[in-house]
Amino acid sequence: MNKSLLAIAGFLLCGGSLFCSVALWVGMQNGLFATVLAGVFSGALEICKFVFFPIAIGLWIKSKWFSFFLLLLAAFLLLVSIVATVSFLESAVIADEDEKLKQSMVYKITEAELLSLNNELTTLNKLIDKDAEAGYRKRAYQESGRLKELHELIGVKVKELGAVGVGVNGGGLFHAVAKVLGETDDNVRLVVFSLVAVLVDVCGITCLIVVSRVDVKAQQAITKSVLVSTDGVSIKEKIATGVYGRKLIVRNIVAKEKISYPVLKRTLSELINDGVVKKISGRYELVGD
Repeated sequence: MNKSLLAIAGFLLCGGSLFCSVALWVGMQNGLFATVLAGVFSGALEICKFVFFPIAIGLWIKSKWFSFFLLLLAAFLLLVSIVATVSFLESAVIADEDEKLKQSMVYKITEAELLSLNNELTTLNKLIDKDAEAGYRKRAYQESGRLKELHELIGVKVKELGAVGVGVNGGGLFHAVAKVLGETDDNVRLVVFSLVAVLVDVCGITCLIVVSRVDVKAQQAITKSVLVSTDGVSIKEKIATGVYGRKLIVRNIVAKEKISYPVLKRTLSELINDGVVKKISGRYELVGD
């Protein structure tokens, strides 16, 4: 039960990390070909990250030198994945903030006022040019004074537009923490997203490692049952010495030793490789006269 829950948790966490990385790299592309390519490459790298760690740990336990290189590569992929997850979460917040900003009434009113001032400025420039060309230089000079006033008003509206703010999901919590720590909301949000990204990847990898180690121990237990009979004697040895006769009846051996057919088949395959047993027309028998 625990193994199943760990496996489910691991796949969910790995899937979440995979989605964030792929979504980030895909979102940065414009063309269809580049988008597909970015999705394939980023997805493959994410899968390599989650596969490399359990393999590297297994090799490390066996003192294989290659495990160091594999761990180093997996750690680098982990770092890239964490950065990608943080970037995706941050870009999602910024996109949500921009969308809410554009939909806010204050933003729309300020934007409309700014557009009106720009139109007025364009019209005034055209009018001044016409007066200057027609010889009404004095009137053109008087009207040019209005240009400075319009430029100042436009500058004020641009600042007002930039100052318009909207709340984001979870913004209240970020603001409260930022106020206590004396930091900005953006810095606190970035730190929180970084911690979340680390937890997602590290917990996902840990789940996969634990599940893989459980599988290894289970396989070792099966291997042990292959080698040792119910009476404590090696099954391979009993077969090789002819305890079950020259022609081996698989059904009888399975029933006597209380083992599964796949387990016995694996043992027989080892004996075939050792040159002790041969297989003829689907039947096993000892080699020799």
